[in-house]
Amino acid sequence: MASVYDIVTSAINENGEGKTVHTGFLTLPDQPGVFTHLQIGERTIDLAWNRVETAIGYLLDRELENIYSGDDTHYQDAGLESWIAL
Repeated sequence: MASVYDIVTSAINENGEGKTVHTGFLTLPDQPGVFTHLQIGERTIDLAWNRVETAIGYLLDRELENIYSGDDTHYQDAGLESWIAL
């Protein structure tokens, strides 16, 4: 899970504290890393990757289009053009 942080900064001198400035930021999850499983069939590809502790889900894209969105760490992409015919 991502964490949200709110940081407040102010300057002080002998007369007191000046106005505050707020800034916030959000932490993002780590990347899953390399595929832990990759099996290519004639019209399918099976993929698996490491679980990321701070992630609540994963997105998988092929040719810049989302093909999977969920919390599993594996996916089978089916219905591909046969690589044998290429």
